[in-house]
Amino acid sequence: MKKIEYIRIKRILENYFKYDKYIDEQFIYEMIEIIVKSRKFNSMINNVNIFNRCQEEGISGFYSPIDKEINIVLPDKNIELFDYNTTILHILLHELEHVGQHKKCIESKNDTLETSLLSTCFKPNNYNEMIKKRLQNNDINKDEYFSVIEKLKFYEMYSKIINECYELLPSERQAEINSFSYMIELLKNIKNVQYEDKIEKIKLNYLVRKVMGYKKQDDKVLSPTYELYRIILDFIKQPQLLKKYYETFDLASRNMSLEERLYYGLNISCDEYDKQQLEIGKLLIK
Repeated sequence: MKKIEYIRIKRILENYFKYDKYIDEQFIYEMIEIIVKSRKFNSMINNVNIFNRCQEEGISGFYSPIDKEINIVLPDKNIELFDYNTTILHILLHELEHVGQHKKCIESKNDTLETSLLSTCFKPNNYNEMIKKRLQNNDINKDEYFSVIEKLKFYEMYSKIINECYELLPSERQAEINSFSYMIELLKNIKNVQYEDKIEKIKLNYLVRKVMGYKKQDDKVLSPTYELYRIILDFIKQPQLLKKYYETFDLASRNMSLEERLYYGLNISCDEYDKQQLEIGKLLIK
């Protein structure tokens, strides 16, 4: 988190809360401009589209690296001001995290654990989007038409599987962890008694996202990244590679702290999992 970026966003956010204003398009454009400049996202974003509602239920924001567009869907104003503003704040921070993830993948000279995991998440949807765009633009010659159609069918199914694995995706867990962490830093200094309980709920969301996709089964904890790769390798019919990936993840996690392993969705012990659940429980009963 860059200090100047944080200070500028905090200042405009405080003004909206101070004067009981709902976040509007001006705030959205200004916040995106601050982060684009701070994180050098200029080459990653060409357009920002803001909608009052979405045709597809459940979609609140989306970043397209192919079109270089951020799409933001505003919630209805039938909720309290704090909830409305923090919902939009979360959507913005989450999608801007995805911009940064794509930028990291493009600019990385070495295939690190992080960029490898992110590329696994992004490749199906990116290929699917690129193929559809080629078809829309008639950018396909006769000789390759049928092979392109076959690729489209494959990547459509691949994308569907990836999207169904939302809670297992490292890209989503990292975007959630980072966006909620940033929100807590922004909101914790707002001096307003009526918001204290609501900020605690955001802290709860942060803790829940850290264990998103983890499942305790008997005497072990199933880790989301391992499960994701099992599903993917089964789909592409290469289950023989599973052992190799698991060994890579095990090796990478040896020198990682608990926070780092949670961030990447790698293995944690039953005791570590139970402690995380205990922290969640403490906030639930407050």
